[in-house]
Amino acid sequence: MSDTAAVPLVVVSAARDPVEAINALLRRQGIAARCTWIATLNDLPDTLADLNPELLLCLPAENIDVAAVAALCASCAPGLPLLAV
Repeated sequence: MSDTAAVPLVVVSAARDPVEAINALLRRQGIAARCTWIATLNDLPDTLADLNPELLLCLPAENIDVAAVAALCASCAPGLPLLAV
């Protein structure tokens, strides 16, 4: 990966605002990131297969359970780092 390539990240969050905040924070630190927002777990397996992200971020909410995200991640993208915020 070249220095100018954006790092693909997938963010599972009930709202879009935290995703935009994460993207802005990384860019302010000089890290080119391409954050993809996933609002429901139904879309996660296809997104992981299509994007091949470097990191999966989970912002737990009433309808987003970290254990469910971790189980999907383990089955669809074994070895992908998962960070629960």
